[in-house]
Amino acid sequence: MEKQAMLHFWLKRLHSFTGIFPLGIFIVEHLFANSFSLFGQDVYDRVIAFYMGIPYIKVIEICLLAVPILYHAGYGFYISFIGSINAPPYQYFRNWMYILQRVTGIMAFMFIIAHVYSTKIAPMMLGIEPSFGLMVEALKHPPVIAFYVVGIVSATFHFCNGLWSFMITWGITLGRGAQRFSYYVCTVLFLALSVMGIYALKGFMS
Repeated sequence: MEKQAMLHFWLKRLHSFTGIFPLGIFIVEHLFANSFSLFGQDVYDRVIAFYMGIPYIKVIEICLLAVPILYHAGYGFYISFIGSINAPPYQYFRNWMYILQRVTGIMAFMFIIAHVYSTKIAPMMLGIEPSFGLMVEALKHPPVIAFYVVGIVSATFHFCNGLWSFMITWGITLGRGAQRFSYYVCTVLFLALSVMGIYALKGFMS
């Protein structure tokens, strides 16, 4: 029983770590890259071509993105549906944030799967490179726009709220004052990333 508890402890730590490194970093980078849509098709396609031209990009995508995402999501589901039964009590506000973290995690995972398939896997099967035009075609449909908005907000909330708890879990913010300050910082970061992600959609629709 003690070995099982220790294993769960380290797997949960790894789950927390992968949520920030590399997944959280990738969310910030990806939203920033998409914001180049505001400068038009030529600029955006050059940015995408730069990323696609990085040496060993396929290996990087599999090892530093696909594998961490699958682990983080898989163990996150385990924590949500099994491990969270033994979660300690929270204050009313933090309890709601805990629930939102789980809900947005599920929504973000569904969004990522759909987004990767429609912009990466399906075009690759057809021999088409990711491009500005692909996003323009996808965002012609209002339900898809709504899906992207919900997905972006879910992903940014999950990352920023997870960042707040990450700093507590790893002993970075121990006191109440530090935790309160980091909460404000993470809230501002959530709002900034959400606005950047949603505003980038405007570039594909203009």
